Amino acid sequence: MRGEIQEPQFDAFLSYSHALDGMLAPAVQNELQRFAKPWYRPRALRVFRDEAVMGANPGLWPAIERAMRSSRWFILMASPEAAKSKWVAQETDFWMRECSPETFLIALTDGTLAFDERGNIDWSSTDSLPDVLRDRLHGEPRWVDLRRLNKTERVNRDDPRFREGIADLAAPLRGVDKDQLIGEHIRQHRKIMRAARIGTATLTVLLISALVAAGLAYVQTKTAQSRQLAANSNALFDADPDLASLLAVQAHNTHPSTEATTSLYSADSLLLRKQLSDPTNPVSSLVFSPDGRTVATASDGGIVQLREAESGQLLHTLAEHTGPVSSLAFSPNGETIAIATSRAVQLQETKSGGHRRTLADGRGSSEVVFSPDGRTVAIADSDGTAQLWEASSGRPLHTLTGHTGPVSSLAFSPNGETIATAGGDGTARLWEVGSGRPLHILTGHTGRVSSVAFSPDGRTVATAGYDGTARLWEASSGQPRETLTGHTGSVLSVLFSPDSGTVATASDDGTARLWEASSGQPRETLTGHTDWVLSVAFSPDGETVATASRDGSARLWNAKSGGQRRTLAGHTAQVDSVAFSPDGRTVATASDDGTARLWDSGQPRRTFTGQTGSVGSVVFSPDGKAVATANGGLTVQMWDAASGQPLRALTDGTGSVDSAVFSLDGRTVATASDDKIVRLRDAGSGRTRRTLVGHTGSVLSVAFSPDGSTIATASDDKTARLWDAESGHPLRTLTGHTGWVNSVTFSPDGRTVATAGGDRTARSWDAESGQPLQTLPGHAESVNSVVFSPDGDAIATASDDGTARLWDAESGQPLQTLTGHTSRVNSVAFSPDGETIATASNDQTARLWDAESGRARRTLTGHTASVNSVTFSPDGSTIATASNDRTARLWDASLPDEAGIKARICSALNQRNFTPEERSSYLQGLPTTPACPDP
Repeated sequence: MRGEIQEPQFDAFLSYSHALDGMLAPAVQNELQRFAKPWYRPRALRVFRDEAVMGANPGLWPAIERAMRSSRWFILMASPEAAKSKWVAQETDFWMRECSPETFLIALTDGTLAFDERGNIDWSSTDSLPDVLRDRLHGEPRWVDLRRLNKTERVNRDDPRFREGIADLAAPLRGVDKDQLIGEHIRQHRKIMRAARIGTATLTVLLISALVAAGLAYVQTKTAQSRQLAANSNALFDADPDLASLLAVQAHNTHPSTEATTSLYSADSLLLRKQLSDPTNPVSSLVFSPDGRTVATASDGGIVQLREAESGQLLHTLAEHTGPVSSLAFSPNGETIAIATSRAVQLQETKSGGHRRTLADGRGSSEVVFSPDGRTVAIADSDGTAQLWEASSGRPLHTLTGHTGPVSSLAFSPNGETIATAGGDGTARLWEVGSGRPLHILTGHTGRVSSVAFSPDGRTVATAGYDGTARLWEASSGQPRETLTGHTGSVLSVLFSPDSGTVATASDDGTARLWEASSGQPRETLTGHTDWVLSVAFSPDGETVATASRDGSARLWNAKSGGQRRTLAGHTAQVDSVAFSPDGRTVATASDDGTARLWDSGQPRRTFTGQTGSVGSVVFSPDGKAVATANGGLTVQMWDAASGQPLRALTDGTGSVDSAVFSLDGRTVATASDDKIVRLRDAGSGRTRRTLVGHTGSVLSVAFSPDGSTIATASDDKTARLWDAESGHPLRTLTGHTGWVNSVTFSPDGRTVATAGGDRTARSWDAESGQPLQTLPGHAESVNSVVFSPDGDAIATASDDGTARLWDAESGQPLQTLTGHTSRVNSVAFSPDGETIATASNDQTARLWDAESGRARRTLTGHTASVNSVTFSPDGSTIATASNDRTARLWDASLPDEAGIKARICSALNQRNFTPEERSSYLQGLPTTPACPDP
């Protein structure tokens, strides 16, 4: 299947005319699901029919598309009515483009399907197929004639013609011969009839059998309900993620089936942490406090609320203001919040919620900001002026006059000595804060200036205009520097990255753009939104850009590559603003749907920067207090894991270091180098204690045995070697790989060595004798990494074929294949408790997987190049990754259990439950127990 590959949820997708086949389609679905069905299974096949799965709300086209992507076959119930249906045409076209024509079946229910002498469709005589199939079907397709069945008012499932047609459809779906399938159907029917006639068993046996059957039937029913709810959830993730998440919870509550658990994990990956809503006060804007602990929201009705950012708990509802709130601003110390409305600006205490003072009473204010030192409040006015006020006393300081149109935006310079204003008169202006006197008029825009910003270094001013340009100006002189052209609509917002090196713009042309601040040259265009981009924000570390759009979504982007990281979906109206918390861990959005939402940004806990090359390896010290990185140069850099500060550099040798590892006692660091030498260094001083010489090629990997007595090394000379750690003497050479040996590791008991090779195999060896034990074939490309599970029962491998695999360590039999990465997998690691597997890939991500089921749990995004290495801290709380983007990163490794996921989802949705309409569509016949319990 082309496009996004999904694990099949359905055996077939049914496309039909509701007007003609409204009665026949359900009958076909039901009979396909029960034909030749063993008595103990709820259904033989799973067939998607829109009304059966999606109820009264079809979930729009994304839900239909998702269902087709998760189906193995497509059944077109062909008729003249179906040929005219735009939905049937759209579904058919999608299948032929994105899926395989070989899995396309036709059930002719009315009209004509004609063929020429060559066996091709005669389109001049055929009226039952949509035009999108022209030139797409070559030769006679698989088809079944069901036309006589549509002539009756009620479909009789015992009609031999109906049974024959169902067998024709079911045979390819089941992968068996039609006659064999009919024979099986008859056998199953006879079994049921024979069982019904056997009535001679004793009462006890009958009673026990009835109880067992009842119990089994109950479990089967619950399993079937759970799977159906999970399928509904999966079909709705694009169209309605909130409802999809709730259905996933309900599916798992009904029965923890594999499908329900997978849907639950999918819901957990949506990143929504909390929905902030008040039905009586729809949210229109929001802002974080400087310490990130509080978020303030404002409603069009003039209500401002302060909430705890972590939990969303309401702290204070500030007194109702007259008119909609246009702007909110916290003072730098977080003790005061300024609230601008169309009538005045109010200053209120954040701790108590009490009123402090009123500024600009009776004036319409579009924006309010505090100076960096918090002593001055600036207000933008619709009358073409800006006012400066003393924050402590509420005394007016200066009125900045000169604009001939409304002042739309304000910005203080980082040192607080200058303020910039943007106006509807097409100019921006710079003013001296202390005196209020004008310094420079920035002219050049040919339309309204919508936004103004200072660079964090204070040297540059950026402006955005309705003329489709953004402009850069020298802050000291007001002279124009660069004009940023490329947008095809008004530029609505502009800001600098935290390092002043990048400018971001947002436009009503549906894009955001990134520009080099030094030259004004365009760098990346962020495309994906389908309507105006209204707001843009940088994460505090400058590595992520967030955008908010009128299309109802916010999106996260890689600030360096411009690649999209996440779509934050769930709002039902335009998203007006987006902001990062000061620590970068949370993203907040505010929407016209009346809600604000808090999302996990997926940011790492810590980033180690300043490395001079690609970071090929990362490892924790045994106590977890230090991290060592190898960057392909001559140096291994040691870092403090808690603070991220560099500790010391271990430099020696003449070759690039590919890998580094600590001894169990943490006193020694072993490095593998491309000069064919392994060096054992003192972890404290960096002094080389001894060298291991013998390989005839680059040494790619090194490992200590659990007792520290033996060292294993792997090389591109196609061998692995074992060495005495005390003396450095070689013990034995492991030969057998026919390509590079990329990785080597010991089992937890030290008795076995595993290697990974460029010959597409992993191998295990007896550590004492060096004799080969098992060869693990199955990967389609080079195997890059190998590791034992903590209990030694399993081996995990990572390969260039884009997968990781789990194997039984004793027998060498494959257990699981972990699929999801879109490029080569470079590294694999087990968590200390053995419950989680981490992988690192060239697709710029690391992923976490459930070790037992092989299901993906979480994706770590943020690196801007290939991720080369991944490892867990000794306590399992932290994951470290190393990348070609010259950084190593630390991530929170915690993964909630299924009960924790359900609690988190319910909390994020404010414990909401199904509406009557949703219950009618998706939960008919199910218990009315709420998915989310009352808080």
